[in-house]
Amino acid sequence: MTNITKPIGKRNRLVSKEEAKAMLERVEIVEKVEERVEETVEDKVMEEKNPPYIESRSLHGKLIEISEYKVLENIAAKLNKSFWQYFHNFNDGRKDVYLEIENNHVVRLDLYNQDLNEIPEELCKLTKLRHLQLGKNNIKKIEHLDKLEELEELYIYGNKIDYKNSHNAQEWDKLVQRNIKILRE
Repeated sequence: MTNITKPIGKRNRLVSKEEAKAMLERVEIVEKVEERVEETVEDKVMEEKNPPYIESRSLHGKLIEISEYKVLENIAAKLNKSFWQYFHNFNDGRKDVYLEIENNHVVRLDLYNQDLNEIPEELCKLTKLRHLQLGKNNIKKIEHLDKLEELEELYIYGNKIDYKNSHNAQEWDKLVQRNIKILRE
C-alpha cells in the first residue's frame, strides 16, 4: 500500500484516506479541464492551418468545401430528401454515382429522374462541376448552366424543354459553342 503525503512547509505528512481521495478527485478534474483546453487549442490550430473543409464519412474520407456541401444540402432539400439519404446512398444497384469529388470539389452530380421542375440555381456555385446528369425530369427552361465554366458533359434528355423557345434556343447555342458533350434526346 502506498502512503500519500501532503507537504507542510518543508516536511511531508501522511494524509487520511478521505483526504487522499479528495486530492485525487481534484487532480482528475484538473486533468480533464486541461485535456479539454488542449483539444480546443488543437481544434483552433487545425482550423487556422486548414481551409474550411468538412469530411464526409460515406465518401471514403474525401473532403468537400463547406460552400459546396451547403449547395448539395439545399438541392437535396428541394428533392425532399436529406443530404445523407440522397448523396450517400450508393448501394441502390446503379453502376454510376450520384456524386464525385476531386480536389475538394464536386466534379460530377447526378440528379436523374428527381422530378425537378427547374435547374437548381445553386448549381452555378459548383464551379468545378464537369459532368451533370439532369435526365428524366420535368425541366422546361435551360438556365444557370452558363456559369458552369468547366462543364464538359450535360445529360438533359427526357425533359419538357421547348428548344424552339427563343430563351432556350439562345442558352442551347451557348452550350453548343462551348463544345460541351450534350445528350438531349
